[in-house]
Amino acid sequence: MKFDEAGYIMSCSTPGEDKWTETGGPSQDGGLVPGHAYTLLSAKMTRYGDKLVLIRNPWGSFEWGGDWSDNSPKWTKEAISDVGAHLVEGDGTFWMGYEDFLAHFNGINVCRVKGHIPGSTPWCETRTKGFYTFDPATGNVMTPMYILDVQEETDLYLAVHQKDERIVGAPKYLDIGVTLLKLAADNTYSLESSSGNSVSRENQVEVIVSPGRYVAIPTTTGCKFALNALHGDPADPVSVSDADGKLNKETEAALRYVYTS
Repeated sequence: MKFDEAGYIMSCSTPGEDKWTETGGPSQDGGLVPGHAYTLLSAKMTRYGDKLVLIRNPWGSFEWGGDWSDNSPKWTKEAISDVGAHLVEGDGTFWMGYEDFLAHFNGINVCRVKGHIPGSTPWCETRTKGFYTFDPATGNVMTPMYILDVQEETDLYLAVHQKDERIVGAPKYLDIGVTLLKLAADNTYSLESSSGNSVSRENQVEVIVSPGRYVAIPTTTGCKFALNALHGDPADPVSVSDADGKLNKETEAALRYVYTS
């Protein structure tokens, strides 16, 4: 409902395999097409607490036929007025109850378009390149931190990205994450949000922040960094032993870091 009120563009999809696009055959699962993408037009609630979503099939046919569909007895004058429903059979647009929606759809995509609605503030995006630096002598990982001065309540999306490992010459993924701390006037801090660390191309947090000063910190455990980045070419497999079969000094340093941290 928040995304609907903000005017964001949304879509949703059903699980399974779409076998009807080419054949124009009958739909299944109460009138829904499996493996199919739909437009999620709206999310509303009636005065009685009924949670409803308005969906459109881009084909203009094969509509949901269960509760809250065009001919459903659940529709009352009050419910129609509350959500602004226009019930036209066969136009490809239909309503569903939220529980049915959860049961029959397995994905939602949201394009957070902002600024096209009068009075809304456009998104502001800033990117900067940073580096994780590993010291094999101490096992420490160093990274730049970023100060954010927030003037008003703000929706903040804070993300860290690393080069796609499918690119030739790119290093293997580290376990990365990002943490946001809020600074107090006495320079103490509190945890605002954290993504945790994961071995993936990107990781992010989404948080509503109040006015104040914050510190954004890219994070990593350092474990994969120690194993993958100690050699000249971090994209190459890491050798863990010398020619005589003994653990090399780099591997020993990495293991010490893992088991003593």
